[in-house]
Amino acid sequence: MSEVAETMRDEPESLVADGASAGDARQFVIFHVADEMFAVPLAEVQEIIRMPEVVHIPLSPGALEGLANLRGTVLPVIRLRHIFGMDAVDHDDATRVVILDQGRPVGLVVTAEKIWCI
Repeated sequence: MSEVAETMRDEPESLVADGASAGDARQFVIFHVADEMFAVPLAEVQEIIRMPEVVHIPLSPGALEGLANLRGTVLPVIRLRHIFGMDAVDHDDATRVVILDQGRPVGLVVTAEKIWCI
């Protein structure tokens, strides 16, 4: 999770609650998809990686970008933009995949310059 730690220094001041102490604070990874902001508990984030090479699966749901190999584990990569009915965009150097631990890993495609850990 080194990339998660690196994003902490870019944390916007407006996202930190006034008077929150380290003992009572809950930690989240916040990311944007288009102009919408989403958060997931940090405890559920396994890691954040660059967009991996994916194998596209014929006749799969439109939200499935494809399957990737994550150190020997099959990783389904999900397009959140498709789930929310947003226009598709091409992936670039800023594209990242937030990998959540849901019993098995699942990856969500997001934009790297808009990821914060608070």
